[in-house]
Amino acid sequence: MSSARFAIVGFVAVCAGGCDSILGVGEKGFDSSGGGADAGDGERDAGAGSNGAGGQHGGNGGASSGGRGLGDGAAPSGGGSGAAGGTPLGGSGETGAGGHDGPDGGAGSVGTGGSVWDAGEDAWFGTGGSSGRAGGSDGGSTVPVVHIDEFDIPTAGARATGIAAGRDGAVWFTEEARQRIGRITIAGEITEFGPIGVSSYPIQIASGVRFHEGDGSIDGELWFADLGQPMGSGETKIASIGRIATSGDVTEWSLPAGYIPQDVAVVPDGTIWFTTTVGAVGSMNPNSHAVSWLSGLPAGAGSIGITAGPDGYAWYVAQWPDRIGSTDGAHYQVPTQPAGVVEIVAGPDGALWFTEFTAGKIGRVTVDGQFTEFGVEDTQAQCVGITVGPDGALWFTRGGTSEIGRITVDGFETHYPIPTQHSAPNLITLGSDGNLWFTEANTNKIGRVHIE
Repeated sequence: MSSARFAIVGFVAVCAGGCDSILGVGEKGFDSSGGGADAGDGERDAGAGSNGAGGQHGGNGGASSGGRGLGDGAAPSGGGSGAAGGTPLGGSGETGAGGHDGPDGGAGSVGTGGSVWDAGEDAWFGTGGSSGRAGGSDGGSTVPVVHIDEFDIPTAGARATGIAAGRDGAVWFTEEARQRIGRITIAGEITEFGPIGVSSYPIQIASGVRFHEGDGSIDGELWFADLGQPMGSGETKIASIGRIATSGDVTEWSLPAGYIPQDVAVVPDGTIWFTTTVGAVGSMNPNSHAVSWLSGLPAGAGSIGITAGPDGYAWYVAQWPDRIGSTDGAHYQVPTQPAGVVEIVAGPDGALWFTEFTAGKIGRVTVDGQFTEFGVEDTQAQCVGITVGPDGALWFTRGGTSEIGRITVDGFETHYPIPTQHSAPNLITLGSDGNLWFTEANTNKIGRVHIE
C-alpha cells in the first residue's frame, strides 16, 4: 500500500500533492461528480474520463467489450470496426473482432459529492458494455477538522497512563507515579482519589458492570490493574486488581506473587479479564473475586493490551513473538515481526484493531485470523493507544511524534499535532460527550479531541 504525504496546517493534516492513496489503496482514484466527458465516450476508457462538476461517474462503462468504448463508432483497439452507435453508458453494441480491454485508468481527481468508483486497474469491459467495478467507501477522503484542548492534573508528576469512560458520564484515568486515580468531567474539572497505597501503581483502567444477584441492581464501577511496584524497581510487592466506585471508594484483590497485571477489560457478562508481564491471562469474577487462568497459551511472555471483542470473548495482544489471542483459545501470529504490539480495540467493522509500536503500523485482524497492516506516515510515530471514534474511524496516539492519529477502516491515515510538544500521549478513549480523551505521560495533562 502506498502512503500519502501530508502537510500540517494548524491542527489539521491535509493531503498535499498527488494523494493517489486517498482511498487507502494507491491504485484507486476518485470519481468525478462533475460534468466532464464520461468514460466510454468516443476514445475515452473507464477511469480516463475527465472530471468536473455535475456529471456521471468516471467509468460508467464503455460500449461493448471489444476495446475502448465504441461511443459514436470509434474503432475498438486491436480489432476491426465494431458496430457503430454503441451507447456511451454501455448499451448492447457488438463486440469488435480482436478487441481488448482498455488500458488501466489513472487516479481520478476528487469530485464534489458522489460515490466512489474504481477508475484504476480494476476497471474492465464486459459483454454489452459493463461499467467499471464499484469501489468501496470514500476511505476517509474527508479529513475532519479537530480542536485539541489540554487540562492540567493537579498533582505534579502524576504520569497519567490508563483512561476510560465511566458510566457516570465522566472520564477516569490512572496516575501511575502518584498512586492515585483521577476523574475529569466533560467540562474539564478534575478530582483525584488517593493515594490508594504506598505500594500501589495503577496503570490501566476499564469501565465495568457488576450485577447484584439479590436485587438485580447494577454498579457502574471501574476496574484497574495495579502493578504493586514501579516498573524496574527490583522490589517485591504484591500486585492486584482493583475496583473504584464512582464515589471514589477503592478495594483491591491481590494476585499471586510474580503476576503483575498490565491491562484490564470487562466483557458483557461482567467478568474482568487481565493480562500480565509473564504472559499469563487471567479472569476475576466480579462478585466472588475468584481468579482463574487461561490455559493452553503458546510459549512466550508479555501479554499487554486486552479488550472486549465483538464475539463476547476478550482479545489480547502479546509479544515475543507478537501475536493476537482470544480467551476462547484462538491465537494468531502478527505478520510483521517484531511488531511491538501494544493495545487493541474492537473496531466498527467487526474486526479487532491494534497498534504496532515498533513497526510503525496499525493492524487489523478478523476473528478467524485474517490480517491487514497499514503503515503510518512516520515509522517513528510509536503508536500506543487506540479506540473507536464517533465518526466510525479508529483514533490512536502517536507517542513518538506527540500527535493523535486517525485511520479509517479503508486504511486512510492522517494525524493532528498536540499543542504541547513532547507530551508523549499514551492511552485514548471515547467519552460520553462524543469527544476523544487521552493521557499525556510527560506533561501531566489530560487531552481532549473535539471533532468539528
